[in-house]
Formats: sequence, C-alpha cells, structure tokens
Amino acid sequence: MNKDIRETNMLGIGTRQFTRSSNDCRALMAAGIEHAGFGNPGKGYYSARTNPSVHHIAACYAGAGEVYCGGTWSPFIPGMVVCQPKAHAHAARSVNGKPFSFFWIFFTDDSRYAKSSMLQNPQRLTSDSIAAAGAVRELCWKGMGRQNVPIKIEHACVELITSWLDELLFDKGVSGRLEPLWRKVISQLDRDWDTESLAELAGVSPTHLRRICADETKASPMKKLTHLRMEHAKTLMTITDMKMDEVAYRTGYANMFAFSAAFKRYAGVSPSRWKELYNAETSEA
Repeated sequence: MNKDIRETNMLGIGTRQFTRSSNDCRALMAAGIEHAGFGNPGKGYYSARTNPSVHHIAACYAGAGEVYCGGTWSPFIPGMVVCQPKAHAHAARSVNGKPFSFFWIFFTDDSRYAKSSMLQNPQRLTSDSIAAAGAVRELCWKGMGRQNVPIKIEHACVELITSWLDELLFDKGVSGRLEPLWRKVISQLDRDWDTESLAELAGVSPTHLRRICADETKASPMKKLTHLRMEHAKTLMTITDMKMDEVAYRTGYANMFAFSAAFKRYAGVSPSRWKELYNAETSEA
C-alpha cells in the first residue's frame, strides 16, 4: 500500500460521473476497452486507489484539479493525460472547491493498449483530448438513453477514441523526448518564448527541435506553444475571476487585443464567447 495516499472515494458536493461499460457496448469490447467515463468533480472530490487491478488513462479537458501519478501530486489541467498502470497507486482531487472535468478509459488485460510501453510505468503526457472527451461523453449519454444516437454514431465515437489512443500511446509515445520541455514551459507561459529559446531549454538545435516536434506533435514548436497557452487561458477563465488583460499577461501576450485575436484563431470564437459557451455546457452536464 502506498503511504502517501489512502483508498477512498469521496464524491464531494455537486460531483456528477457517467460511465459506459463494454458489457453493453460491443464496439468498446472489440477495442479492448473495459469501460470509459467522464466526470465533473465538485468541491471536496477525492478519489484514490492504492492497488488498482487494471491499466487506464485519464485526461483533463476543462478546469483544473490535482492528480497523483508516479508517487507525486501535480496540477491536472487541460492538455494533461496521465498513464496509470495497474498495481500503481493513483488519485485525483478537486482544489479549493474549483470545478474541473476529466475522462477516463480502462483497458482489458489483453488489450493492445494495456501492453503499450507507455502504460508500463506511471507517467504524464500532453495531448489535445477535446475530441476524445466529446466522444466519451457521447457514448455515456447514449448508454443512459439520453440521446437517440444511431449505432453507427456509437461506432464512430469508439473509432475516434481509438485513433486518439493510437497517437497517444503508440505514434506519439515512441520517444516522448519533448515531454520534459513542455512541462517546464507550462510553468513559464508568460515568458517571451521563440524557437531558439525553446531549443536552448531542450538542449538541441532549433532545426532538431522542429524535427522532433513535428514527429511527436505533428506541429511546429511555436504552434505547440500556442496550444499550451490557449489551454492554460481556458483554465484561467474557468477557475479564476481574472480580467482578460491579466489572462493575456499570464499566457505571454502583450495585451488583451493580441490575446483575443490569437484565441479566436485557435478556438474559433472570442475568449468571452468561449467562456459563455463553457459555462452553459458545464451547467447542463
């Protein structure tokens, strides 16, 4: 038993969780997924398992909480995915009563995902999981009978989830050489980064950084940086009362106008509109 955490499952106030089992979804069973689910933890949420019997991954897609992985606690923010092998303690909790949203996928023992090298030891990865989160939510709602979704849509959801898992655990996970770099950058998003300074922090040449980044993220270093900044901005807008100029400063933009323009290019809507849509969605979830 891990002495740092204790086995518990405290849902807290206002927490809502939804799951879909492979017992009633053949597409999940065929993919080697035991079950998938998502939750919107509220104040006081704390769930911990000291000796889990299955491999799984969990990904945050809104708000911010904390996650226990590999023996340490760390912020659980949009863009973060944790790989949790069986028999390794894991936990998640809300912080200061702030809400967050995440989803999880548990694998069968004979699943090819469970055998992935990325799931042999606990680790943290970065990935855009918004589309996969939407697919998991759709599956869960379908299982509850809340939506009359055709079976072909159910299969499409599982296909989207497995495509994301393939990239996360196989294509992207070949080396993961830039994960240490992005973890450092996340804590310094207000810095005036460019490709040269990122390369210096990574200990490689700018040309080599571009090559590795293209292999691992299918994007340039600066596009990856923009993704991290925008996802952090979403977190700040959902769990704090910061004004837009402060959010802009915290994410490395000179003023709110530059930030707003960059955010609209990234998300398709202005920051204020995105926040309205987010609040509407979470109130209905």
